Amino acid sequence: MGIDITADDIALAELAGLQELIDSGTTLSDEAADALRTELCRYYADAAGGGINALAVMIGAWRKRKQFKTAWSNVPEKLMLAVTELSEAMEAYRHIEMVGEHDEAVPIDATDCNRWFTNFGEEIADTIIRLLDLSDALQLDIEARICEKMAANERRPSKHGKTC
Repeated sequence: MGIDITADDIALAELAGLQELIDSGTTLSDEAADALRTELCRYYADAAGGGINALAVMIGAWRKRKQFKTAWSNVPEKLMLAVTELSEAMEAYRHIEMVGEHDEAVPIDATDCNRWFTNFGEEIADTIIRLLDLSDALQLDIEARICEKMAANERRPSKHGKTC
């Protein structure tokens, strides 16, 4: 049993109150709390102007609220946790059997593959969350770095000059 959450619901409530409601765990079902958390995430990102930097700030706020530590002193650990998430995504990928060639490939067994596609997406999201947490903690303007890097990549030859 879930609840429908609208933008008006969020606009009418104070975010701190909503977060306390989620954290109490006594009022909402898991499904309803997850739906509310999703809307809060979108709300925080929109309130901060949208974009990747806004998500990094929202993830940083979550980290602080949950009392995790991300700082220059534990960057190696945090980078390896991101690698671990990618390894988990690779494990999910290995379970997805596809038929067809390259971009036209489709899952053989949609039911089983759907579960692995979902898991694959979750692990990619975990990777990005970990990297955006680092971006926030180290005060990187990751949006600017991505845009700068993509501009540099545009100037590079196709496949960076490689033949395969």
